[in-house]
Amino acid sequence: SGYEFKIISDISKIVNCNIEISFNQFNLKNLNLFDTIKDDLKSNYRYIIDITNDKIIKETKDISIQQDITISPISSQLEQIAFIKYKITTMIQSGIDADKIVVITPNEQITKMLELFDKEHYFNFAMGRTIKDNKIFQVIKLINKILIDKEPKDNHKFKFLQIEDDKFINLFKNNWKSVITYELFNDITNYLFSFEHDEEVLEKLEVQKTTLELLLFVNLKSDFENILVKDFIKLLQNQISSITVDDVFGGKITVLGILETRLVSYDGVIVIDFNDDKIPKISVKDKFISSSLKSKANLPTIENRENLQRYYYSRVFSKASNIALCYIDDDSSVMSRFIVQLFPNYKELIVKSDYKSILYNNRVLTHFYKDIILDIDLSKLSWSATSLKSYLTCKKQYYFNYIANIKDHSISIKPLGFEVGNIIHNALENGVKQNSLNTQFINQYLSSYQKTNPYLVLELELWKKKLTSLVEFEKIREQEGIVISEVEKPFNLNYKTINLKGKIDRVDIYPDNSYEILDYKTSSSLKIDTLKSYEDSTDFQLEFYQIASRDKNIRGVGYYDLNDCTIKSEVVLNEKLELLDLHLEALKTKTVNFKKTENLSSCQFCPYKIICNV
Repeated sequence: SGYEFKIISDISKIVNCNIEISFNQFNLKNLNLFDTIKDDLKSNYRYIIDITNDKIIKETKDISIQQDITISPISSQLEQIAFIKYKITTMIQSGIDADKIVVITPNEQITKMLELFDKEHYFNFAMGRTIKDNKIFQVIKLINKILIDKEPKDNHKFKFLQIEDDKFINLFKNNWKSVITYELFNDITNYLFSFEHDEEVLEKLEVQKTTLELLLFVNLKSDFENILVKDFIKLLQNQISSITVDDVFGGKITVLGILETRLVSYDGVIVIDFNDDKIPKISVKDKFISSSLKSKANLPTIENRENLQRYYYSRVFSKASNIALCYIDDDSSVMSRFIVQLFPNYKELIVKSDYKSILYNNRVLTHFYKDIILDIDLSKLSWSATSLKSYLTCKKQYYFNYIANIKDHSISIKPLGFEVGNIIHNALENGVKQNSLNTQFINQYLSSYQKTNPYLVLELELWKKKLTSLVEFEKIREQEGIVISEVEKPFNLNYKTINLKGKIDRVDIYPDNSYEILDYKTSSSLKIDTLKSYEDSTDFQLEFYQIASRDKNIRGVGYYDLNDCTIKSEVVLNEKLELLDLHLEALKTKTVNFKKTENLSSCQFCPYKIICNV
């Protein structure tokens, strides 16, 4: 707003201030804020503007991306939950990471329904979870109801919530129309708080108690001098209803209101309740002063407020590659006019489907016993070291993952085994690329994940200690003249008529211009193949690296063990290269039976073991 901009302008006179802002057709009014340079500002551009010196520091054009957009009419509000789950599944299958998907809800009621149906723990509610379902709130609500308008069913609720008869009579019933005293205030709150056991909620309840104590007994005003117990209970219920707790144990998919999407971007965007009575959201402020009067007084009009909401939606849509909208389509509801304005070709995007079966139909899991025999030439496929390891470990596992494309469906915030390794890899990669492979950078990078995922706090704290040794080890290698040449180097090549692909973790150059190829390992159970064991090996990661670097003078390939900061070289490289050639030759097939492995120890951490009834 103009007022907010004035505050920023005043600050900019004291200290240098930059503002980052983007313009499109819906916020062009903001051009007038930048009076001296507004003629240089254009729509569909993002700017960094030095307000102190009235100059543009950086100008970036918004790049349009190819988008998959669907707009779905839905028969009921409940069916929207099924729509969300369906779209999450299709987006993940299309390659979008779960933490790059957002669900935008303009209506708080649908958020509560989403919580009820979130049995897979998909969602992380950025606005927090209400405590209205907590026992303390239910107790207060029931006590109030019983003493005002009791029904027979309330007796069962009374027993279920384990409210003590004598406490109910002595604290509430006998004092219902009495003026509350400080002693009674403490007795009532202490008893009610005994129904809550969550530490975070109890802290917030104590804050509310202090607020009410100040209101009723310290800053005493005439309005509160003779407040009755029955009025105090209503007041307490109202105060508690606003409490929310952080959703730290939610899933990876974020649930937001539209205002919370500012300055963030997502690859997959799902918006529900896209009806005209909810989008645009009507402000109470617009009901008292006419738009013409607001315009003359230079106050935000209804059109200004709607344009601001259009701007928020258009901005979050412009960054997404996959967009899914739904709206209730019945006798009393119509789709929002924003759809017509934001998507001029909306008629081509409308897809009608029945999603109700996702919630309502029970599915029976049947185990898969049949042989899977396909006429297929495996040598025509692209192979990574990971996919080859899967095939050599269990052909059935390979089929489910790489041919049937059945992906592991765990998207809980609780990290899987490989996720910590990915974070460490990314930290080291970014440290090298930014020439900041030091303890401070690594600690800051790992801390960013600790703040968003409570399950990672301890594990990453341990890794901070371990990687301190890595920093010291890297200093020694640097003193010896060893230079890190490349990190995360992709390759895609044809080797003996078979396509091999992958990404090399790290390439180092020695003073004699020879190269060492390294693969980071975070596993504490790292084992190196020997002459006695290599014939049973299924891991040919280092051999893939060797083949991809044949044009270089390679002095060795090995694992960089991040647990003890040592290089463990592949001692049977030539033998494993010969074995790899045999495995690749065996991929030239006409028919393959994708049978289950006989080594059941491989099934322990396999995501498909339920299908196989292991």
